Amino acid sequence: MNIIVKGEYLKENNRYIFTNDRVLTLNKCNKVEISDDKRVSITTDISAFDKLYYVSDNGTIAISDKLRDFYDRPIDENLLAFQLYTGFVPYPFTILKGVRKALPGITMDFKKDGNNKWRCEYNVTELKSFFDAKYDKGGFKRGFLHYINKLKSLCGEKIIISFSGGFDSFLLANLFKENIRGVCQYRDLPGEAGLEEKFKNCIKNVPWYVYNQDDIVDTAVMNAYFESLDEPSSDPAGLAEFLMCNKLRQCAMINDAIILDGLGADTIFANGRNCFKEFLLGKALLGSRRGLGMIKKIPAESAIEKSLDYFKSTKTRYYDTFAESAIPDSAYKKEISFVFDLYSNALKKIERVNFFAFLNHTLYRNSRSINRIKPVTDHFKFKFIFPFCHHEIAKMAFSIPGRYKVGYKTGKKILRNSFREFDFSCVRSGSFLPGGLWHRITGSRLLPDYHKFCLEKWKTNNYSKNRKET
Repeated sequence: MNIIVKGEYLKENNRYIFTNDRVLTLNKCNKVEISDDKRVSITTDISAFDKLYYVSDNGTIAISDKLRDFYDRPIDENLLAFQLYTGFVPYPFTILKGVRKALPGITMDFKKDGNNKWRCEYNVTELKSFFDAKYDKGGFKRGFLHYINKLKSLCGEKIIISFSGGFDSFLLANLFKENIRGVCQYRDLPGEAGLEEKFKNCIKNVPWYVYNQDDIVDTAVMNAYFESLDEPSSDPAGLAEFLMCNKLRQCAMINDAIILDGLGADTIFANGRNCFKEFLLGKALLGSRRGLGMIKKIPAESAIEKSLDYFKSTKTRYYDTFAESAIPDSAYKKEISFVFDLYSNALKKIERVNFFAFLNHTLYRNSRSINRIKPVTDHFKFKFIFPFCHHEIAKMAFSIPGRYKVGYKTGKKILRNSFREFDFSCVRSGSFLPGGLWHRITGSRLLPDYHKFCLEKWKTNNYSKNRKET
């Protein structure tokens, strides 16, 4: 009976510690602990920008923080529908047969049974403790700024802000303006040439590094991006991050830069309709309508009711149809339903809005976000800082009642109300890349065609090449 631990880790006696030390917002990590040859525990933190993959097979359990350590395994044809329709494969699956992702915020204890097979038990104590914080209405801004100031002292004056012009990046630009030494932005939309002037009050006297669609169609850069992906991903923001770092790397003077990014605000602060968009996807992936039943339990507040109108759209019916036919094997649906029930039962007392936001933050959005960030940090060696993904800020945000978070169209009510000293009138809808990118790259305006293109590029430039070398 074998226990194999691979990847990049620190070892302390019988404990293996995995962390992405190039993401500075983290004070947590993933751990593997081997008690003896009959018990292995995997503990993953909710806020960790790293994943743990594992295979339990033929009396052997193998664990790694890199999916490429399992490239000797074939692609699971039953899961291709997930990848082609959504652009990623949700927890607990991966695109490879028999390889699973460890669930966030949960300890998985693998024990040998009488037949010397590994059996998994789940401990949700750490998950529940994440929601121990009590909401302090008067102290929210003070607490938020306390952690922001800690991060500012950690960074010094080395920050390059990834600036979309949306609410999140604008707020961070104001909060970190003494630390910013440069701005990096995708710019290919009409009317954006004067953004330096528009945002001069919060970002001034620093260089702007601009990249556009001409960088996207560079074949060498495109291939390098897909070579860097450990897990296949179709998130356009991932390509944007890669192009941004490629642009910054050309400037030798900023090799020690720390990149500031607003990732995570939409999820932990439940950005209006977006609070439910990803959960809609999760409901579809469950292949059932139980999720919609849970949505109906949300308190009847006008802003939330307007947000839920989103679910009456054609898109909703499209995903319902997809869910009924995409996954032919009921075992997959059963496993996803088990994961949903595991979180649902552990968090019974959590307000529904925060429950949806949490699922969004951990199981769906993070499933893509880590795919997007981890390869970039590994490839370019830049350091990143994500204030909204900081463990303590996220914990504080999930203590806030939904009525203070969810608005219609505006979104992130509590942040807007807490920082009224900033003029948000110049804020536009944040965007990394325009939808025309799909047509520019693939010749098609259909999203599934873009997902298919990304999957094939990953297979050609990464999986197939490394599989031969394994």
